[in-house]
Amino acid sequence: MKNKAAVGSKIGLAISPKHTMPRLDGLDYSDWSVDKKYDYVVVNNYHIIRDGFSAAEIKKNYTPIYFVKADKAILVTVYKLK
Repeated sequence: MKNKAAVGSKIGLAISPKHTMPRLDGLDYSDWSVDKKYDYVVVNNYHIIRDGFSAAEIKKNYTPIYFVKADKAILVTVYKLK
């Protein structure tokens, strides 16, 4: 986000727990909602596995651009609006 998102970009967060995403100045963060449009959406796999979150709606309108991995396992996916 630091190197890609323009100042004022809207960031939808589909993460759990919420405090795990550091906030960068100049970006507009909010919880992800299917009814809103974002420049970027951040999804962590913990939210999918533990909370039963489905990223299907996100994948329709957003393209994955960055992955946070640990030993090749994807922990977080950052999506950009198509």
